[in-house]
This record gives sequence, C-alpha cells and structure tokens, in this order.
Amino acid sequence: MKDRENKATSLAPEEPTSNGPVPEADAKAAEMSGRLNEEIQQRREAETDLALANQILEAKHAELTQRNVTLQQVLSRIEEEKSLLAFRIRSNIDRLVKPIVQALQDKANPVEKRQLRFLSSSLEQAAAPLSEKLHSAYARLTPREVVVSNMVRDGLTSKQIGNFIGLSEATVRKHRRNIRKKLGIAGKPVNLSSYLKTI
Repeated sequence: MKDRENKATSLAPEEPTSNGPVPEADAKAAEMSGRLNEEIQQRREAETDLALANQILEAKHAELTQRNVTLQQVLSRIEEEKSLLAFRIRSNIDRLVKPIVQALQDKANPVEKRQLRFLSSSLEQAAAPLSEKLHSAYARLTPREVVVSNMVRDGLTSKQIGNFIGLSEATVRKHRRNIRKKLGIAGKPVNLSSYLKTI
C-alpha cells in the first residue's frame, strides 16, 4: 500500500516554483508605480507653480486697479481745476475788461468799432475752453496764422485783416494759403471761414 502511495506521489504534477514569471511582474509594477509617483510629484509641483503665478497675477491686478482709481481721481481733479480757472478768467474779463471795451465802442468810429468787436470776440474765445479739435488744429499754426485764422473765422476779408494788423493783402492771402495747407484743406472746395467755425 505504501508502494501505491509512493507511485501516486511520484505521478502527481509538480507545483510551480517561485522562480517563474512572478518577479518580472513585480518589477514592472514597481517601475509603473515609480513613474506614477514621479508624474504625481510633477503635477503637484506644476499646481504649486500655477497657484503662485495666479497669486502674483491677482496682486498685479489689484495694484493696477488701485493705480487706475488714483489716476481717475487725479484726472477728475485736473478737470475741476481747469473748469474753475476758466470760470475765473471769464469772470475777470466780464467784470474788468468788457466794460472798458464797451466804453471805447461807444466813442469809436466805424473802423475802430470793427476792431473793438474783434477784440471782444477774441476775449470770448480766450475765456472759453478750446475743443480738442481746435487745440490740435491751432497747434500747427504760427502765432500770426492764429490771429489771421480768428479774423477769417469772424468774417473779415483779406484786405480788412491786412488793414487791421498792418500787413499787405498779398501777405494775408499767403497766410490764408498756409493755414489751409496746415489744416489739410488746401485745394479743396471748402470755405476757410466756414471750416474754422466748425472746429
């Protein structure tokens, strides 16, 4: 009977040893686990960098917002001061200068009255704040061309302007040509007086 047991034991299949494919699978799993841990670490570092960059951007945004608020306050204050200055200039002209001009007009001859009307008109323009368009246009003109432009806008002819400021009619016409050129209307069918009234 023992012989039969020994034969049965010898005929039974052998169990696999631990030296087979198991260690190779463990190595692959360990390698994959290492890669996964490395990727997780890289992702955590990237998230940390992103959070830091976001904090910096938020701080910059807050700083720019504050600067913008400050700038708006400064610009608002400048506009208030400009309005106050314009009011004071107009008030002084109305109170101190216009009565003198009016008294002179009452005693003036026709030529002097026209000159005083121009003086009064010029004072009005000086007291009124210039539009951006007018300021930009006049910035390109010489002081003499500004004077001629104001007279042209008031409807004076080249001869009248020449008599008023002591220039020949030809010189006034030359100034008018230069003014048209600088205003970008040279060679165009545009009345200079009408154009000056629109800016």
